[in-house]
Amino acid sequence: MDIYALVSSADAGVGVVRDWSELAAREPCFHWLPYYAEELRTERLETVRRYCLINLRHVPLMARRAEPFHAFHRLYLAFQEFLQALFLARRTYPVAYDKWIEEQVEAFLDLRGLYAELPSLVGIENLDLAEIAARAERLEELLETWTTPA
Repeated sequence: MDIYALVSSADAGVGVVRDWSELAAREPCFHWLPYYAEELRTERLETVRRYCLINLRHVPLMARRAEPFHAFHRLYLAFQEFLQALFLARRTYPVAYDKWIEEQVEAFLDLRGLYAELPSLVGIENLDLAEIAARAERLEELLETWTTPA
């Protein structure tokens, strides 16, 4: 059975599973859920934050080299890693890191104020290098604000 169908049906179509034991009982192949024991979650959060920062710090380097496509690529990778860290920090499973972002951030994570800023981080006209670098700086600030381990 498709996990997304199970997830959707498990919480009245919202897409968030709060009781993984119920899901595992309904579909035995999901007996391993949730897969984030606290130690593993902390380790993965630290790892994804580290990779996010690596990508963010490459953005200004690529801007200085006049490499807008690579700078944007690093920014977008960091954006997806930021989303991953956001979910890990809040102990919530995502549906995806490249679609349904508004629904996931606002409804699943209840971070309505944060979502309003996210589209502008990756919506860059003409791949302007200074703009890409500025967006990377802002994304690093958001990473520190929203995903720092407690």
